[in-house]
Amino acid sequence: MALNATVMKAVEQLGYRVTVGDVATQAGLNVEVAQSDLLALAAETQAHLQVSEAGEIAYEFPRNFRGILQSKYWRLRLQQTWERVWHVLFYLIRISFGVLLLASIALIFVAIAIILIAMSSSRSEGDGDRGGGLRQRGGLCLRAALLVWA
Repeated sequence: MALNATVMKAVEQLGYRVTVGDVATQAGLNVEVAQSDLLALAAETQAHLQVSEAGEIAYEFPRNFRGILQSKYWRLRLQQTWERVWHVLFYLIRISFGVLLLASIALIFVAIAIILIAMSSSRSEGDGDRGGGLRQRGGLCLRAALLVWA
């Protein structure tokens, strides 16, 4: 929020206890503008409101209201920066999870392909000896590999 510097200067010049009329006169502002700017400044600095017996509202500002504003805005800037960093970090975490998931699926397919190649090479070596027996065992190995994968 952009606070009016002329209102802050008027508050300091008037001794930190001001009314809307005083600030409007000192800063040379319209009464409505002075009231809204003064109310915004009071909300940001936690100023106290005092009502006189005549019904006039006076704002009592702490003497270090500029320091309060500085520390508050540094905290807000830090918080906004952390939120941006967290969004980027969370995005990177999601992306890395997806990459790891795809890599693990690819690794499973590669392992199955290696098992199938090993079984087919053992079949081709054993075709001359027993033929049907190895094919049956190869089929069992393939079924076992598929059951483990599922």
